[in-house]
Amino acid sequence: MEQNSDIHDVFAVFALYGLRKTSMDNVATALSVSRQTLYKKFGTKEELIHWMVSELVKRRIELATQALEDISLPVKQRLLKSFDIRIGQFVEPLRSSPHSNEILSLVDKACKKNYPDSVEKLIAQITEIFLKEKIFPDRQQAEDTAYILQYAAQGLMLSSENRSSYLKNLERVLNRLI
Repeated sequence: MEQNSDIHDVFAVFALYGLRKTSMDNVATALSVSRQTLYKKFGTKEELIHWMVSELVKRRIELATQALEDISLPVKQRLLKSFDIRIGQFVEPLRSSPHSNEILSLVDKACKKNYPDSVEKLIAQITEIFLKEKIFPDRQQAEDTAYILQYAAQGLMLSSENRSSYLKNLERVLNRLI
């Protein structure tokens, strides 16, 4: 029960019912396993939530970093792919959930606790790409643009109706910035 699809299935259940109202039965049904299997693996619903959030955050950071490192793609495509992995894939489940604030808060806390410098590392990685590809002539301009891009991408998550519009709007931002 550590596959990427399992994490997303569990996330979808919590997005649908909320953290408090989701039952282990709801999760078991979504995963096509017994409730007993869940309790054997996690012990409590709180441990299941911790696993879901930790694995989700860890995997998103790993995949987003890999996307940025994929030199076979042009820089804008690497950035789009990375932000889609970190943020874009969650636009629709969160926009359709009345529990999105609760879930975003939990994910934010997990990021700050387990990966306290993940945003700074992302900005630094994007800065280095900008410099290596000679998109910006100096570090300060590259870093400022990476910073703006990071927070524009986060803001678009809150204002986009769906993943497609998120990516379209993010591409618009990228075209303007670089």
